[in-house]
Amino acid sequence: MKIDKELYKKVEWTLYNYKALNESIGDIQLEIEELKIDTDGVRGISYDTERISPTYNITSITEDAAIRKIETIEKLEKQIAKNKITIQKIDRALKSLDEVERKIVEGKYIERLQWWQIEELVKYSGRWCREKRDRSIGKISAKLFANHLNEETDLIKLA
Repeated sequence: MKIDKELYKKVEWTLYNYKALNESIGDIQLEIEELKIDTDGVRGISYDTERISPTYNITSITEDAAIRKIETIEKLEKQIAKNKITIQKIDRALKSLDEVERKIVEGKYIERLQWWQIEELVKYSGRWCREKRDRSIGKISAKLFANHLNEETDLIKLA
């Protein structure tokens, strides 16, 4: 399947960042845990330091800090969910490839092997490996970025 250069680069970037995406989930979870145990800014209010003036602003510093913390945690949890979905899409796309295609793509993008190492791994020429890689990227793009496909031409090519 022939895909445009921009989509091809986007698929490559996603595959190159597969490991980092996986690791980022753990990092974000640690950040959430740290936020949950951190009590800075969320403590009782002292009326000695609180200015009282005729204003309609009824929130306090403590409430504002708590709201910011909750919003930050929600944002991080959404990021974890997005990362997990992307990882699941990549895994499903890789499973849809045949064994040789999967070895080539995983070797090139996830393990970051050189072409000579991939050639040795699959026992085929470099030219054939690159052709297989290009076809595999097309298949993967259909799984990862289905909304970018041209409905009339690309869907017919998939069949």
